[in-house]
Amino acid sequence: MVACDGGRVRLVSAQPATGFHAEVKPEDAALVVEFEGREDRAGTDVELVARCVDGVPTFSAHSSGSSEDD
Repeated sequence: MVACDGGRVRLVSAQPATGFHAEVKPEDAALVVEFEGREDRAGTDVELVARCVDGVPTFSAHSSGSSEDD
């Protein structure tokens, strides 16, 4: 959950699913939360980007499967 304080976005809470952890990366005009799966299991990583637009949180998300090549 995020909230807008003026033009800034702030994290209120993040609840990763079982087997995932969350990493928060503040950026200038956005907040990026990466939900990463356990390294010992093949899975999906999800990146959620939150921004404030006219005082309202807006979101975009991207997911990717894990890769053996990394």
